[in-house]
Amino acid sequence: MKTNVKIARTLICLFIILVTGKVFSQNSNTTVNANKTDTSVREIQVSFLPFISFNGSPINSTVNLSLNILGGYVKEVRTLEIGSIINIDEKNAGKCQVAGVGNVVGGVSSGFQSAGVFNFAASQMGVQIGGVLNVVARDAGKCQIAGEANVVCGSFNGFQAAGVINVAKSLKGVQVAGVLNTVFKDAKSSQIAGVGNVTAGSFEGCQIGGVFNYATKVTGAQISGLLNVTTFMKGTQLSFMNI
Repeated sequence: MKTNVKIARTLICLFIILVTGKVFSQNSNTTVNANKTDTSVREIQVSFLPFISFNGSPINSTVNLSLNILGGYVKEVRTLEIGSIINIDEKNAGKCQVAGVGNVVGGVSSGFQSAGVFNFAASQMGVQIGGVLNVVARDAGKCQIAGEANVVCGSFNGFQAAGVINVAKSLKGVQVAGVLNTVFKDAKSSQIAGVGNVTAGSFEGCQIGGVFNYATKVTGAQISGLLNVTTFMKGTQLSFMNI
């Protein structure tokens, strides 16, 4: 029952992020270039809700400090953004972004991103900590920590840790998951999971799974409680069954 609730909650969060990202992408494609000359730089902006600001509209503004009582929407934040519910940045987020529920960045998140439920960024080059879910649409690096899932649609270079699952297109670093680690292309370094590790391409390093490990080609080691599977092995396999 608890597992079903966790899965449902993760899917709901992912749906919210995908919808937000879709609207965000459409808005960026149609308005960013048109408003480029109107962009201003501010030291601080204070919002009650997205598009409702106490000191003028921040939609076309780059700000150093963004304070959002419930939520806020700005073009770009250079230093610090805090929101009790949600922060939405059309382009990049700088050093630190903290929200009670979620952070959405349409460009690069290059610093520290933390939220009680989810973090989304088009690209990430810093640290993401999400209570439930972290999602990066393109490449990501350094560190992702989530209560349930980390998803990187491009390559990931760094450390991923999740209570349930880590997903990346390709990996150069370490994945640690309570249930499953999945890489759709090549991986290098380490995968450690309570149940299993899956690398669809070549794997170089060490896979440690409580139940199983799979990689198309392995250079290194596979260690599991039940089953290791690969089509090519250069190294060591330790398990009840090795194929």
